Amino acid sequence: TREMIIHADLDSLSRVPELLGRGCRTLEQNLVIALITGNALTAIDGVALYDASHNNTGTGALDLESIAAGVAAMRKQTDPSGERLNVEAAFLLVPAALELKARQLLAPAAYYPAQSAGNDGPNIYQGQMAIYVDPRFDTASATQFHLVANPNRIPTIRYGYLEGESGPVIDPLETRDPDGVTLLCRHDFGVSLSDFRGFYRSTGA
Repeated sequence: TREMIIHADLDSLSRVPELLGRGCRTLEQNLVIALITGNALTAIDGVALYDASHNNTGTGALDLESIAAGVAAMRKQTDPSGERLNVEAAFLLVPAALELKARQLLAPAAYYPAQSAGNDGPNIYQGQMAIYVDPRFDTASATQFHLVANPNRIPTIRYGYLEGESGPVIDPLETRDPDGVTLLCRHDFGVSLSDFRGFYRSTGA
């Protein structure tokens, strides 16, 4: 407003673009996670991401056995000719409710979870996957977890911006009656799911 300009409240004015950029980043993250939790259609076949025909779903709470089941399912995925793809899980996506368990399971070698039937011996998955924790997953389920492949190995999520714009564009517009400055933020962003074979989901129960 004119009052802010007169008072030379430059810190407030300079923070507005930062807040707009943060809002755009949040929007992008919301759209990506909504595709995963909403079981959106994949571009490769037009079928829901976690469909029975995709062989990429399972059951079991987050532990070594359920992770092993997901890792095996991803490795057994096949290409159109029937050849095994041997896709490796690179990321473990969990809700905030499972953060402690996830970090314990994938912690450095100094930590060993309590041994139980089927989980005897060292944890071979320590340090093998990156953990991504996001409370937006809690909204869909506090128990489900996802394994995702490295997108350099197999396409997973496709996103893009308008050509020539790698992010939000902010244009200042001076106004009169009343005097002031309006910041127009334009953000052209699109995202879709590429290939179901780079994903695995466990019900967490």
